Amino acid sequence: KDKEVALASSAQVATAPAIGVVLGVDENQVTVAIGGSVDMFKGLVAGTRYYLAQEQGMITAKPMAFIHQIIGIAQSSTELLIQPNFEYRIEKQQQEKEAVILLK
Repeated sequence: KDKEVALASSAQVATAPAIGVVLGVDENQVTVAIGGSVDMFKGLVAGTRYYLAQEQGMITAKPMAFIHQIIGIAQSSTELLIQPNFEYRIEKQQQEKEAVILLK
């Protein structure tokens, strides 16, 4: 819906595609990075593609759910180049647990 922000999940088709990464929430305003470098993560591996994770609002290097959408590429252990790919794949759900990346 217009002017509505929701956390995306690769397990919920209704929340896809993700358009970017939430940078912050201030009362009724949400700031979303839809491109460029964001230095707010921990545990990234430089050069690795990161995908929308099953857990809402998270990213993962190993997509495990229905939707495989690239969110960005790690530039360092803390910095992600945000490049959401709006042409995502929907696949059968796998049983393995994915590792999610947390914010700093």
